[in-house]
Amino acid sequence: MRYLLAFLLLTASLLASPTSLKDLYGARGLDIIGNPDTVSAILLKDRNGDPKARSKKVPLTPEQKRVVSAALLDRRIYGFDSEGTKVCLPIWNARLLFTKGSESRQIDFCFHCNVLSIHSAPEQSTDADFDPAHAILLGIFKQAFPKDKFLQHLDD
Repeated sequence: MRYLLAFLLLTASLLASPTSLKDLYGARGLDIIGNPDTVSAILLKDRNGDPKARSKKVPLTPEQKRVVSAALLDRRIYGFDSEGTKVCLPIWNARLLFTKGSESRQIDFCFHCNVLSIHSAPEQSTDADFDPAHAILLGIFKQAFPKDKFLQHLDD
């Protein structure tokens, strides 16, 4: 019972939602996401919460870069003002890798429960809901990987 309580408390702290874009990305992350030199898309295969690439990196076009940056920096997609967080176990389907100079931010997406995970350093991540941006972000991945059957079957 003690271990279950510890697990639940740990899980609750990990799922605590940030309350602003700065909480979510950090000041430097906001700059990297908002003004990247490059953005690449990667498809993932998630095995028990350990996602591995199942595709090569596909660089996004300048228009796709603009769309994903604008979507991810729109505070309305995150539900900062909503109560609580989702109860789900994300299965990471896709990743965006934002690079600016020598710095990068990796964002993993679960399109089943609309949760993303921002990685600013190894073993350091922040999760958030992105329900309102589901169609926009999934659409970008579908454009980048038009022949991927799994991705193409996900609902916009």
